[in-house]
This record gives sequence, structure tokens and C-alpha cells, in this order.
Amino acid sequence: MESIPAAHADPAGTITPPMQSFSNFTCTAGIGSVLLIGQFTNGDTPYKVIFLKMLVLDKNGHVIATGSGNIPNITPHETTTFNAITRFSGDFSSCTVQVDSAIPK
Repeated sequence: MESIPAAHADPAGTITPPMQSFSNFTCTAGIGSVLLIGQFTNGDTPYKVIFLKMLVLDKNGHVIATGSGNIPNITPHETTTFNAITRFSGDFSSCTVQVDSAIPK
């Protein structure tokens, strides 16, 4: 399995560069939830599914909630939109997403 770096976004949609695999993030609070939407650009390996782990962070960088998402059927060098969600109510500073696991084709 390829190692894919994490990416960060704050509630205003500001992205912490320089993540090459993740881009165009927004991290928004809803009623009892936090939703992260972004784009993922795959490398050389095709995957049946990539499982994502979302982390919601406070102003000190501590994890205050976790969520999940997935990217199904992605081909080499494909760019696709994804989302991840978690149940959470309260203030947060930023969100992080990372690959939890992946199943190659």
C-alpha cells in the first residue's frame, strides 16, 4: 500500500500546503456534525477503495473528534471529490484527513 500524507483545513477553508494528494478543502460545522469536502489525486496504484480517517482538532492541535469517509474505484492519476463526516458539536480549529487503509485493484 502506498503511503499518502495527511492534509489540513480550517473552518474557513484555508488549506495547509504542501499536500500533493489532497486539495481544495472545506471543513464546515453543521448541526451536530463536521463535514470535510475535498479532492484527492491518486498516484500510480489503482484502488478498489481508499478508507479515510478524519480528525477534528482544537486550537492546540488535540484530536476532539474522529470521522470517516472513503474513495471508491480510483484509477491511477485520477482526481476525484470525496467527503468525510463525524458527529460533533462545539468549537474546533481545523480538520485533518489521512488514509486509514486501502485495497488495491
